[in-house]
Amino acid sequence: MRADSSPPDAPPTPKTPVSLADLRAAGAVLDWLRDYICMPHPDLGRSGPVCPFVPQSLRTDQVRIVLHDEIDGSDPDRIAGLLRDYLAEFVATTPSNAVARRQRSLVIVLPGVAAPHMSTLDSVHRAVKPDMVRGGAMLGQFYEGCPETAVRNPDFAVSTGPVPCFVIRHMAPHDVLFLHQRPDWFAEYHRRFAADYAAGKVTDPLMVQLFRRAEEELENR
Repeated sequence: MRADSSPPDAPPTPKTPVSLADLRAAGAVLDWLRDYICMPHPDLGRSGPVCPFVPQSLRTDQVRIVLHDEIDGSDPDRIAGLLRDYLAEFVATTPSNAVARRQRSLVIVLPGVAAPHMSTLDSVHRAVKPDMVRGGAMLGQFYEGCPETAVRNPDFAVSTGPVPCFVIRHMAPHDVLFLHQRPDWFAEYHRRFAADYAAGKVTDPLMVQLFRRAEEELENR
């Protein structure tokens, strides 16, 4: 939902009514964010919440949820196009402040995607991720039974959720964990965060190791 940009003295404009089904889906996503994504998990392989940025994002009201119940998952190109459209808007409204930027996230909920089409979200994720990375954003897919595993525990399927959805957020220093393996992805990451490593702002041993290794491979190409 977007804020009304009308002048303060203008009469209010009608808004699109929200169905009870959409309210239930949005409520399920919000509960999931609070009760799972914002919480630590014993199988995660590290301390802290599943996503370290979401607790603050919720506190500062920087999470936005949109629902597309017209999508059933049978047309991956349609979903990919939708995500690219949202990426363009997300990048165009990027805050200049780094802290504010990392608090923003957009949850694109697809409650109409049924079990036979759940794996479509994985193929769409693979297709759209390069565009996201070039735009300085990250994309995650979540649904019940998603095979995506935690970086520090490959036996833990971390990307589970009650309603099929994608999450777009801005790239952050810890994303070397997800971007070090492909030279084109790492080059974009390096452009944005190499100065943080040079200044000693990144201290996590695994992140530093992955960064140095990928940087060396990039220089030797």
